[in-house]
Formats: sequence, structure tokens, C-alpha cells
Amino acid sequence: MFNRVRVRQNYSRLFSLKIHQVLLVCVWLIIGLDVSQGAVPPSDTFEKIMLIDADSGEELMQLYEGDTIIDMQALGASRLNIQASMKADATKIHIMRFVLNGKKKEDKLAPYTLHKRAWKIKEAGTYSLLIRALEINTDFGATNLIIVGQVTLNLEVINPIDPPRANYQAQIDSLELIDAQSGGSLGELTSGMEVNTAELGTDQINIQANLAPGSRVKKLQFIIDGKKKSTSRAAPFALSSRKPLAFTEGTHWLSVVAYGGKNSILDSLEFQFSYTNPPPPPPKTCGNLSSLACEMYKVINEIRLNNGLNPLYLLGECISRAQAVSENNADNKICVHGKLGGVVHGENIVCGSKSLTSIDQTVALWMQSPSHRANILRPEYQSTGIGLAENGSFRAWTQCFSGYPGDIE
Repeated sequence: MFNRVRVRQNYSRLFSLKIHQVLLVCVWLIIGLDVSQGAVPPSDTFEKIMLIDADSGEELMQLYEGDTIIDMQALGASRLNIQASMKADATKIHIMRFVLNGKKKEDKLAPYTLHKRAWKIKEAGTYSLLIRALEINTDFGATNLIIVGQVTLNLEVINPIDPPRANYQAQIDSLELIDAQSGGSLGELTSGMEVNTAELGTDQINIQANLAPGSRVKKLQFIIDGKKKSTSRAAPFALSSRKPLAFTEGTHWLSVVAYGGKNSILDSLEFQFSYTNPPPPPPKTCGNLSSLACEMYKVINEIRLNNGLNPLYLLGECISRAQAVSENNADNKICVHGKLGGVVHGENIVCGSKSLTSIDQTVALWMQSPSHRANILRPEYQSTGIGLAENGSFRAWTQCFSGYPGDIE
């Protein structure tokens, strides 16, 4: 008898467990994450679906389930958006899901809109739009989305028009090339222009937007070759706020997007320009350098040019410092660096027998040493000074490097 009761209890417990599981599965199918079409509430849970002007926010026309023709020229709008609202007595909405031609977008804050800024229509065509109002349900310990409203729209767009360009002139007066070091103007930047650094006299450039009086622009976004470069939120509205622009040789596309309040796009501008950065002409003179020091100077500049770098111009103070170091080393037959500072930012020295310190031998020693080679090929250096002193068979070379422009042509 005891065994029989125990067996019955086990069967009863097993039967109860199966019934419970079946009930859970049924509930999950009813509430599940993606409800079947038969369980979708009617579209009259929506208050209205509106087509709006994305720039002004003006309501253009009401959209209804089924087929609708949108004539953009007749509406006089080039940038549209779609906004959905629910009836006041509708179930609380947590997410509004828009599925446009198979691509899903969601908005979690009313007013619910298809796009944050604008639905950019580039060509005529048919668009299928499914709008679902979703409620988040956490019953039974699981998070599910319940569809509380759904509507399907078939939109045929005809006569699309390009965004008006008039606002650009009203908002931005001009784009200007700026000397990144002095802040001075290098002239206006126009579409199709060739930016030649040799003609401008500098490769340290920036681009600045000058706003027209009464402009409503709050920020400007600059896009170079399809990549967002920077966003400027205060005048002067410049492409780079910290350092000069580093353009490669060739053609570039520049887009400037002007934003007003609440991130509304007032207008955008796109054009191309070519950028050329030829090396400056080599120095015309060796100043007061000796003939041997002059030959060394020319060899160093030839190495820089062969490596795609600008030649170094002579700087009077750098020459004096280099010569003083060479004379001290030659007089004392030592090989000691001078002190860096002032206009001198780097220094190379070689000392020893004349038979071992020819120009070719000295340059070879410098180029084989990583630190000396780095000084010769450093792009930031603009000027140099060569020092040479001899004491019998002893020779001392010194080359100073500076980031300042040269003062001897």
C-alpha cells in the first residue's frame, strides 16, 4: 500500500508539471516578442499619421492606411519627415517602430518621428512603411514587446526637389583660408579652387566659415572626403581649432553643414578643391659659410629633398652657435655638444682626423646613427647652421637645427 501511494503521488506531480509547462508556452505564444498578424490591434488606435516639413516642422498632409501619393513639388518641401501619434486613451506606448522598405528605426520619445532630422528623398519611387506601437511587458519574469497598434502605408513619391540653396547665402557669407600660425587671411576658398601652398606662402592653413549678419547658425559641421572632421560651436567657426590641416596632394571634397536651434539643419554646402604642396625653392646662397661648410649644407638639403622634405634655410643665430661649438671642440681637441635652447632645437657633431671627417664620411656617420638621422630628416625643422673649425689635423663639424624660419636667402 505504501509503495502504491508513492507511485501515484509521483505520477500526479509529473502530470501537474506538464500542465504548468503547457500553460506557460500558451501564455508566451500570446504575449510573445513578435505577435502574429491575427493578434494585432486595429489601426484606429493611432490618433493620426502626419507628413511634416523637416525644416519648419509644419504639418503638410495626413497619411492614411493604404496608398498615398506624395507630390513634393506641390507640397513645396524638399526635406520631409513622418510623425505618428496615439489616441489619448491608448495603452501606454514605450517604443514606436518604423519599418521603411525593410529597414527598421525606433523612437522612444514622443512625438514619434521616422527620422531624427529628415527623411532624405533623392529620387521618385514607391516606399512601404510599417508603423508599430509597442508596449514593454515584463509579466512572468520575461521582457516582451506587445503590439498595441499597427498601420501599413504605401507611399508613392513623385517630383522630388533638391534642397533650396538660398539659405546658404543667408546664413554663411563665405569660407576663408586662414594662416594657422598668424591667424591672418589667405583669401576666400571657392568651389573648384586650387589651393597651392607655394602661392599662399605657407602650408600651415586652416578653413574658417564667416557668417552673415543675422545668421541663426548655432554650430557648423565640417566633413572632408566623406569623414566627419570636426564640429565648431562658437565663432570663429573653423575646421581645425588646434593645429594646421594636413591635406594630401590631390582633389578633396568639403561639406559644411549649418545647424540652428534643436539641431535643425539650416543648409549644407558641398564642393571640391585641389591641394598642391610643392617644396619651396632651394636656398640661393650659403651666406658667410666657408666653401667646405657650404658643400655640407647643400648635401644635407639634397638628402631632405630626396626624402620629400623641405630644404633647410640658413639662420644667422644658428650659424653662430654651430661655429662656436666647432671652434671649442677644435681648440681643445674634444667632441662635446653645445647646449640646446633659444632658436636651437637639435644638433649633430662629428670630430676627429681630417682623413676620417670628409663631407661624405661625416654625412654617412650621421645617417647611420638613428638620432643624428632623425635630426636631418625631421619635418618640423625649417632652418639650420653649419659650423666648421680645424686645428692641425683635427677637424670639428657642427650642424644646428631650428624650427624657426631662416633669415638668410
